[in-house]
Amino acid sequence: MDSGNGEEQEIGKHSAGVIARLAQGQSLAAANQELVRHAITIEPMFGRRSLGWSAFAIPLADDMLGAIRTQLLMAQWSALLLLLGTVSSLVGLGMLRTAQRAVEFGIREALGAQPRR
Repeated sequence: MDSGNGEEQEIGKHSAGVIARLAQGQSLAAANQELVRHAITIEPMFGRRSLGWSAFAIPLADDMLGAIRTQLLMAQWSALLLLLGTVSSLVGLGMLRTAQRAVEFGIREALGAQPRR
């Protein structure tokens, strides 16, 4: 940009995000190298306004989860443990009821009752 007096205006710090898919068989390191090559090619077009610009690729999951990944994993494990505790309690209650009814079935059989189907 030209301010009219021959000096370029400074551009504030900005960022741009792009979501893209890697080509089949291309690694993240190769994509980053290609982005650096493009950034170097574009840099002369913008002069000193582009100083410090960079381009890099990161996996989408790392960008989206970033700092909260550990907390999400802890929440998932907590939910899993809660679910396992609940299921084990229900199984225990079912086994206890069956054990209590076993005595009842034994008495019924001793008195001559027909087995249920």
